[in-house]
Amino acid sequence: NARAIALANAQIANHNVGYNPFSNPALLGFTNKNEYGFSYIPMSLDRYIQSLSITIPVPPTAAIGISLFMSGTNDIPRTTSTGDYIEDYSAWEGMGIVSFGVSANSLSVGINIKILKNEIDDFSATGLAGDIGILYQISSKNSVALLFKNITGKYSWDFKYGGSQYLYDEDFPFIASIGSSSYINKKILLLNQIDYILDNKNLTYRTGIEIDLYDEREKIPLYFRFGFHNQNKVSNYSVGFGYVAKFKNNLNFGIDYALD
Repeated sequence: NARAIALANAQIANHNVGYNPFSNPALLGFTNKNEYGFSYIPMSLDRYIQSLSITIPVPPTAAIGISLFMSGTNDIPRTTSTGDYIEDYSAWEGMGIVSFGVSANSLSVGINIKILKNEIDDFSATGLAGDIGILYQISSKNSVALLFKNITGKYSWDFKYGGSQYLYDEDFPFIASIGSSSYINKKILLLNQIDYILDNKNLTYRTGIEIDLYDEREKIPLYFRFGFHNQNKVSNYSVGFGYVAKFKNNLNFGIDYALD
């Protein structure tokens, strides 16, 4: 979602309202009210990313989540070997996630069970993967977390091409992450995260800063965000902002924007 993108996706130790199953299922252990998240991201070249997530507390110290995610692209031109246009086709992949998190005092653990689907034109694959997260609240201002993604994850492809049938598995990269969340003061949130991809031994460094611009006189809850991440010595930056509209009956409606 836009908040996570603006903060370089350094989210495993920080509560991200409406999207915790995507960040770290252990965050569900500290969820005490219903949360809903919907995100649609249109991009160039007919690409898109969309997500939906619902989190429901299970008293006294647990929560469950149901989430959907899809990304893809449309209007891909199919051509002959000589470059002549035939028709357009599409490609997409998505997943459904069932999440559970439970906390005991300052410690929370959570799991994701992910059911996956991938389609490229007439070729398709299904898959299953799991995540395990751990979160420890050092204090009201500081948290640390671990996340292990894509445990035993893989796609199983089954398709016919050129009169022959092909069956093979495509393993997902196993990713281990460690992160922290710290409030430097009442106005500034600092996020740090390191991802280690076991397959190719790559490290990704992520940093996010969120500044609370709340004006006591105007009563406008506004946030400015900045993110930085470095992978394979290539650096990328992101910025964004967020606004929270508060309604009666303890209902909050947040709108976030990010430029990556």
